[in-house]
Amino acid sequence: MVNSHDEAIVGQVTAALAESPDVHSTEIRVHAASRWVRLTGVVATLKERHVAEEIARRVPGVVGVENDLSISSDKSITDQQIEQIISDCYAAAGLSEVGVKVDAGTAVLMGIVPTLAKKKLAVDVARSIKGVREVISQLEIAAGEPIDDLGLADDVAEALSDDPRIDLIDLRVWAKDGHVHIDGDVPAGWQRGLATTVAENVPGVKGVENHLTIGGNPVW
Repeated sequence: MVNSHDEAIVGQVTAALAESPDVHSTEIRVHAASRWVRLTGVVATLKERHVAEEIARRVPGVVGVENDLSISSDKSITDQQIEQIISDCYAAAGLSEVGVKVDAGTAVLMGIVPTLAKKKLAVDVARSIKGVREVISQLEIAAGEPIDDLGLADDVAEALSDDPRIDLIDLRVWAKDGHVHIDGDVPAGWQRGLATTVAENVPGVKGVENHLTIGGNPVW
């Protein structure tokens, strides 16, 4: 029997999916049991599947998400056509250094990109293409000039401090083996997300852990 908490979660997740401009399918069904959410149905792209899961995870009270969404198959498009579409998108996005091979709907990305942000963009673009059922990234981030973790943390802190869009309070940045940790406080959630993007664009960054609070409140 579904309890009131699960009923509320189903309603909130359903509403959040309906409000998102990145989720277009009306064939997503939401189930909940003991605050665990299960998504079933069909979506058009791998990106839409990923976004739907992230939306469900952010709903208060949700302790976990089981993503059983299927991606609609389009047998009228071949792997070679998908490759060409992705390559064209990469050229338009300034990602011409990224190569792609598609086999049975699985897109394998290869090459060397200058930043973590470029790597994530390449994956995101491939996920958004119809017919892509899985993305495997073999992308590497260019080594560039040798830089120690202390110098990398300083570069990230400088990039964040110099960005006029972000109002940071008590900023602390440290790094280990190229993975950067950001601590401090921002007044709004969108500034927290922007801080991650800014850090990912700093050469040498291999990963970002964002511990920023919003208005003094931690993000769970």
